[in-house]
Amino acid sequence: DSELGPIPEGCRVGKLGELCNILGSGGTPTTTKVEYYGDKYDWFTTKELQDTFLLSSEKKISEAGLNNSSAKLFPKNSVLIAIYAAPTVGRLGILSHEGTFNQATCGLYANENSSNEFLFLYLLNERRNLNNLASGAAQQNLNVGIIKNYLVLCPDKITNKKFADTVKPLFEEIEVNIKKQANLLKQKKSLLKFLIK
Repeated sequence: DSELGPIPEGCRVGKLGELCNILGSGGTPTTTKVEYYGDKYDWFTTKELQDTFLLSSEKKISEAGLNNSSAKLFPKNSVLIAIYAAPTVGRLGILSHEGTFNQATCGLYANENSSNEFLFLYLLNERRNLNNLASGAAQQNLNVGIIKNYLVLCPDKITNKKFADTVKPLFEEIEVNIKKQANLLKQKKSLLKFLIK
Protein backbone atom coordinates (compact mmCIF):
# COMPACT_ATOMS: atom_id res chain seq x y z
CA ASP A 1 0.00 0.00 0.00
CA SER A 2 1.07 3.60 -0.65
CA GLU A 3 -0.31 7.09 -1.19
CA LEU A 4 -0.93 6.00 -4.78
CA GLY A 5 -2.59 2.74 -3.80
CA PRO A 6 -1.01 -0.71 -4.22
CA ILE A 7 2.39 -0.55 -5.94
CA PRO A 8 4.78 -3.26 -7.15
CA GLU A 9 7.43 -4.60 -4.80
CA GLY A 10 10.71 -2.73 -5.21
CA CYS A 11 9.01 0.51 -6.29
CA ARG A 12 8.46 3.57 -4.14
CA VAL A 13 6.40 6.74 -4.20
CA GLY A 14 8.40 9.90 -4.81
CA LYS A 15 7.98 13.37 -6.29
CA LEU A 16 8.54 14.40 -9.89
CA GLY A 17 11.21 16.85 -8.76
CA GLU A 18 13.29 13.92 -7.46
CA LEU A 19 13.48 12.50 -10.99
CA CYS A 20 14.73 15.71 -12.62
CA ASN A 21 18.13 17.33 -13.05
CA ILE A 22 16.34 20.46 -14.22
CA LEU A 23 12.78 21.59 -13.46
CA GLY A 24 11.57 25.15 -13.90
CA SER A 25 9.42 27.64 -15.77
CA GLY A 26 10.47 29.77 -18.69
CA GLY A 27 10.23 33.48 -19.34
CA THR A 28 9.34 36.11 -21.91
CA PRO A 29 11.79 38.84 -22.94
CA THR A 30 10.14 42.26 -22.98
CA THR A 31 8.52 42.87 -26.35
CA THR A 32 9.52 46.55 -26.35
CA LYS A 33 13.15 45.57 -26.95
CA VAL A 34 13.49 44.57 -30.61
CA GLU A 35 17.03 43.34 -29.98
CA TYR A 36 15.71 40.65 -27.62
CA TYR A 37 14.15 38.81 -30.54
CA GLY A 38 15.94 37.28 -33.49
CA ASP A 39 16.86 33.86 -34.83
CA LYS A 40 19.28 32.32 -32.32
CA TYR A 41 17.09 30.32 -29.90
CA ASP A 42 13.73 28.66 -30.43
CA TRP A 43 11.22 30.12 -27.97
CA PHE A 44 8.05 28.07 -27.63
CA THR A 45 4.62 29.15 -26.38
CA THR A 46 1.94 26.88 -24.94
CA LYS A 47 -0.14 26.88 -28.13
CA GLU A 48 2.78 25.11 -29.85
CA LEU A 49 2.66 22.19 -27.41
CA GLN A 50 0.79 19.37 -29.17
CA ASP A 51 1.97 16.25 -27.28
CA THR A 52 4.80 15.61 -29.73
CA PHE A 53 8.34 16.68 -30.64
CA LEU A 54 8.99 20.42 -31.04
CA LEU A 55 11.04 21.06 -34.18
CA SER A 56 10.87 24.83 -34.62
CA SER A 57 9.12 27.68 -32.84
CA GLU A 58 7.05 30.47 -34.36
CA LYS A 59 9.20 33.08 -32.58
CA LYS A 60 12.88 33.04 -31.70
CA ILE A 61 14.88 35.08 -29.23
CA SER A 62 18.41 36.47 -29.29
CA GLU A 63 21.31 36.02 -26.89
CA ALA A 64 20.38 39.36 -25.35
CA GLY A 65 16.77 38.22 -24.93
CA LEU A 66 17.91 35.07 -23.15
CA ASN A 67 20.30 36.94 -20.86
CA ASN A 68 17.88 39.73 -19.96
CA SER A 69 14.81 37.70 -19.07
CA SER A 70 13.83 34.74 -16.94
CA ALA A 71 13.90 32.52 -20.05
CA LYS A 72 16.21 29.53 -19.63
CA LEU A 73 17.89 27.31 -22.19
CA PHE A 74 16.83 23.69 -21.75
CA PRO A 75 18.67 20.73 -23.37
CA LYS A 76 17.46 18.47 -26.18
CA ASN A 77 14.78 15.95 -25.10
CA SER A 78 13.51 18.14 -22.26
CA VAL A 79 9.81 17.65 -21.63
CA LEU A 80 7.63 20.78 -21.64
CA ILE A 81 4.19 21.05 -20.03
CA ALA A 82 1.76 23.95 -20.32
CA ILE A 83 0.81 25.18 -16.84
CA TYR A 84 -1.47 28.16 -17.60
CA ALA A 85 -5.03 28.40 -18.84
CA ALA A 86 -7.45 26.03 -20.52
CA PRO A 87 -7.48 24.52 -23.08
CA THR A 88 -3.67 24.31 -23.28
CA VAL A 89 -2.97 23.43 -19.61
CA GLY A 90 -1.42 19.98 -19.39
CA ARG A 91 -0.34 19.81 -23.03
CA LEU A 92 3.14 18.46 -23.61
CA GLY A 93 6.09 18.77 -25.96
CA ILE A 94 9.60 17.37 -26.30
CA LEU A 95 12.48 19.56 -27.45
CA SER A 96 14.15 18.07 -30.54
CA HIS A 97 17.12 20.38 -29.81
CA GLU A 98 17.99 22.84 -27.06
CA GLY A 99 15.50 25.64 -26.72
CA THR A 100 13.57 27.93 -24.43
CA PHE A 101 9.94 28.79 -23.72
CA ASN A 102 7.61 31.26 -22.03
CA GLN A 103 6.56 31.51 -18.38
CA ALA A 104 3.31 29.62 -19.04
CA THR A 105 5.38 26.48 -19.51
CA CYS A 106 7.35 24.23 -17.16
CA GLY A 107 10.37 22.29 -18.43
CA LEU A 108 11.64 19.00 -17.03
CA TYR A 109 14.88 17.15 -17.78
CA ALA A 110 15.36 13.72 -16.24
CA ASN A 111 18.24 12.62 -14.02
CA GLU A 112 19.83 9.16 -13.75
CA ASN A 113 16.86 7.87 -11.74
CA SER A 114 14.46 8.27 -14.64
CA SER A 115 14.24 9.14 -18.34
CA ASN A 116 12.66 11.93 -20.33
CA GLU A 117 10.45 9.36 -22.04
CA PHE A 118 9.12 8.22 -18.66
CA LEU A 119 8.43 11.84 -17.61
CA PHE A 120 6.55 12.50 -20.85
CA LEU A 121 4.40 9.37 -20.65
CA TYR A 122 3.71 9.83 -16.93
CA LEU A 123 2.57 13.43 -17.37
CA LEU A 124 0.47 12.42 -20.35
CA ASN A 125 -1.19 9.67 -18.30
CA GLU A 126 -1.76 12.04 -15.36
CA ARG A 127 -3.17 14.95 -17.38
CA ARG A 128 -6.71 14.68 -16.02
CA ASN A 129 -5.51 14.47 -12.41
CA LEU A 130 -3.15 17.41 -12.91
CA ASN A 131 -5.92 19.49 -14.45
CA ASN A 132 -8.06 18.75 -11.39
CA LEU A 133 -5.32 20.35 -9.28
CA ALA A 134 -5.31 23.53 -11.38
CA SER A 135 -6.52 26.56 -9.50
CA GLY A 136 -7.56 30.11 -10.35
CA ALA A 137 -10.82 32.03 -10.66
CA ALA A 138 -10.37 33.61 -14.10
CA GLN A 139 -8.26 30.83 -15.59
CA GLN A 140 -7.25 27.35 -14.52
CA ASN A 141 -3.51 27.21 -13.77
CA LEU A 142 -0.90 24.81 -12.49
CA ASN A 143 2.46 26.02 -11.18
CA VAL A 144 6.03 24.77 -10.92
CA GLY A 145 5.52 23.79 -7.26
CA ILE A 146 2.60 21.51 -8.12
CA ILE A 147 4.63 19.81 -10.86
CA LYS A 148 7.72 19.48 -8.67
CA ASN A 149 5.82 17.93 -5.75
CA TYR A 150 3.43 15.79 -7.79
CA LEU A 151 3.55 12.18 -6.58
CA VAL A 152 5.02 9.63 -8.95
CA LEU A 153 5.67 5.89 -8.87
CA CYS A 154 9.45 5.45 -8.95
CA PRO A 155 10.54 2.05 -10.31
CA ASP A 156 13.66 0.29 -9.11
CA LYS A 157 16.89 0.83 -11.11
CA ILE A 158 16.64 -2.41 -13.09
CA THR A 159 13.03 -1.77 -14.14
CA ASN A 160 13.84 1.84 -14.94
CA LYS A 161 16.74 0.80 -17.21
CA LYS A 162 14.64 -1.85 -18.98
CA PHE A 163 11.90 0.70 -19.56
CA ALA A 164 14.32 3.31 -20.93
CA ASP A 165 16.08 0.76 -23.17
CA THR A 166 12.72 -0.34 -24.60
CA VAL A 167 11.01 3.03 -25.03
CA LYS A 168 13.88 5.34 -26.08
CA PRO A 169 14.35 3.74 -29.55
CA LEU A 170 10.60 4.11 -30.18
CA PHE A 171 10.70 7.82 -29.33
CA GLU A 172 13.76 8.26 -31.56
CA GLU A 173 11.91 6.60 -34.44
CA ILE A 174 8.88 8.85 -33.87
CA GLU A 175 11.13 11.92 -33.92
CA VAL A 176 12.77 10.83 -37.20
CA ASN A 177 9.36 10.28 -38.81
CA ILE A 178 8.08 13.69 -37.62
CA LYS A 179 11.17 15.39 -39.07
CA LYS A 180 10.66 13.55 -42.38
CA GLN A 181 7.02 14.63 -42.46
CA ALA A 182 7.96 18.26 -41.75
CA ASN A 183 10.57 18.16 -44.53
CA LEU A 184 8.05 16.73 -47.01
CA LEU A 185 5.54 19.46 -46.15
CA LYS A 186 8.24 22.08 -46.68
CA GLN A 187 9.08 20.59 -50.09
CA LYS A 188 5.38 20.48 -50.99
CA LYS A 189 4.97 24.19 -50.21
CA SER A 190 8.05 25.03 -52.30
CA LEU A 191 6.74 23.02 -55.24
CA LEU A 192 3.31 24.64 -55.01
CA LYS A 193 4.88 28.10 -55.11
CA PHE A 194 6.87 27.05 -58.19
CA LEU A 195 3.79 25.63 -59.93
CA ILE A 196 1.69 28.75 -59.20
CA LYS A 197 4.32 30.90 -60.94
